[in-house]
Amino acid sequence: MAVHGYSRLIAQMENVDGHTLFITEVAAYLHDIGVKVSKEKYGNSQPQHQEAEGPAIARKLLEPLSLPCADVERICFIIGHHHTYKAIDGLDFQILVEADSGFKIFSKTGKRLSQDFKRAEANVS
Repeated sequence: MAVHGYSRLIAQMENVDGHTLFITEVAAYLHDIGVKVSKEKYGNSQPQHQEAEGPAIARKLLEPLSLPCADVERICFIIGHHHTYKAIDGLDFQILVEADSGFKIFSKTGKRLSQDFKRAEANVS
């Protein structure tokens, strides 16, 4: 959900049109949908496994919604390439990659800061 929040914020700051915002948000919600299947099938959730497994799962969720075929294809393309930066071919995709990368950086930094704070707190006590 955090990646969605970052994606939405970036998209709004970039003043994207409503359709681009929609594609960006749906892709952000679903971008890691292949993680669970990857862990079950391959024993890990390496990026290439997520990219291989995610689009089919996303398609099963999206097709009953009667979205335009082109939108489903675009969302599945982004999900299937979201760790392949050289495949970035549009603002929707670029925003998702930036949001996902930002989330990873901020979450790791936050964990380190939390650990540092706990160590400092222990030293003071």
